[in-house]
Parts: sequence; structure tokens; C-alpha cells
Amino acid sequence: MCTTVPKAYSYIMQRTAFSVLVPAYNEGTLLARSLQTIRITLERLRERYDCELIVVDDGSSDGTSEILAAAVAADPTGTRVFTHERNRGLTAALQTACEAARYHVVVVLDADLSYNPDIVEPLVKTLLRRGAAAVLASPYMRGGAVRNVPLGRLIASRAANWILSLCSAGNIRTFTGMVRAYDVSVFRELLGGQPSGEFNAWAVSEMLARGLRVEEIPAALVWPVERASGPGRLSVSQLLHRVGLVFASARALWKARRAVATGRTGTLVLATQPGRPYSHH
Repeated sequence: MCTTVPKAYSYIMQRTAFSVLVPAYNEGTLLARSLQTIRITLERLRERYDCELIVVDDGSSDGTSEILAAAVAADPTGTRVFTHERNRGLTAALQTACEAARYHVVVVLDADLSYNPDIVEPLVKTLLRRGAAAVLASPYMRGGAVRNVPLGRLIASRAANWILSLCSAGNIRTFTGMVRAYDVSVFRELLGGQPSGEFNAWAVSEMLARGLRVEEIPAALVWPVERASGPGRLSVSQLLHRVGLVFASARALWKARRAVATGRTGTLVLATQPGRPYSHH
């Protein structure tokens, strides 16, 4: 559980270093292009930051291991790969990546780059400048954007995030996105917790319940053409499961809000605003 409010960093390494975490499961050939794009972005950022890329192959069966071997060969000092022998789920993949992180700030990216990796630097800068526990990439706040997402998925995502936003008094607009920067100690505690509902939304509710600062910055959610044109329909059981996760997350957020309002936790600080690949929103 998160028990401390992260303070602004005072050491040079803490101010200028971060780890990028990418969980991967059967991402297909799109993964090679994504990793090349991330690598180019980090090469440019290394002029100002110490940074590393950590990819976890969570038991993929589609040739992901060969793609990752090529990525390490292309960037042997800046890219590290960890492999699960079997599929253990997204949270386990993030745990492996986070435990391996060398730096005090971690940034989670999705494997198909639904968010351009240029978002990494604004996420890191905002987290360090504001002394936040986490900074969320937010397509649903003012200044954000959504493109190339199938209408059905977009409506479902907006509805879920609208419900979750209501439960947080409307101060945060995007709860379900995976692309975020975290204080690494906070993220490790969250990953070791017991989520109620969808992990990303629960993580926000847990941080708010502990009085931690959560920020969000506007971002563009853009599905790659390959993903937008691929199979996108959910089965009835998958749809019902997602609805259940949304309501469980909403309950957790409501409890967090009530706990703060009644003084049972610290001061609430809000910003102004595995059977499938791990590249989803």
C-alpha cells in the first residue's frame, strides 16, 4: 500500500533519469516498428537524460522473442529484455519490468504505441516538477485527442472513463489508459497490492485514497492502422467482464473519495486535469 507522499527530487540523477517499461504479449510484427520508434526517441533524449528501455515478453508464442533479440542487438547498452516462460498476465509483466528498473521514475508505454513516445518527456517533466506520484497521459481532458479508434470501442471507453471521472468529482478525465509516469517506489507498492477492478483505474483510486498527487496531461490516443482494421469485437463474456471491472473500479474510487472527505486518509491532491496483446486502452 502507498503510505508516503513522494517528494521533489534533489539529486541530479533523480531529476534526469527514467526507465521506460513495455510489456509485450503476442504483439506481432508491429512490435519491431514500435521498438525502433522508441529507441530513436530515447537516443535523442539521452542528450539530456539517463534512460533505459525494459521490455518484458510475457510468454508470447508469435515470434516476439526473435524481435526482441534484434532490438537488444541494435541497442545493447540501452535495451534490456526479460522473458516469462508462460503467460502470467499484464500485472506480472509490469512487476518484472518495474523491479528491474534502475531509476527513480518509470514510464509505461503500450507495445503498439497508441501514444507517440514523444509523450515520455512531458510525463517525466511534469512528475518531477510537480512532485507527483503519477502523471497520466489523458486523451479525454481538454487538449487531448482520439483518432482512428473504432466507434464502438471509443464509446465504451468514453462511457467508462466518464463514470470513473464522476466518482472522483470530475477532477481526472482518463483512468483506463496504461501510458503513465510513476514514482518507482509508489508503482512497486501498487503492483504488489490487491486491485479492485481494472488495474489502471484502481491504481488511481489507491493513490488518491493515500493523499498522493496524481496529475494528467493532454495526449493523443491514435490507434495504428493495423490495429484499427483488425478484429475488434468483444465477446459477450469479455464485454460483461469489462463492465464488471468498471463498476468495481468506480466503487473503489467512490470509497477513496469518501475516505478523504471524512478525514480517514491524508489530504486529497488532484491535478487540473491476458489472452490478448498488451496494447489496449
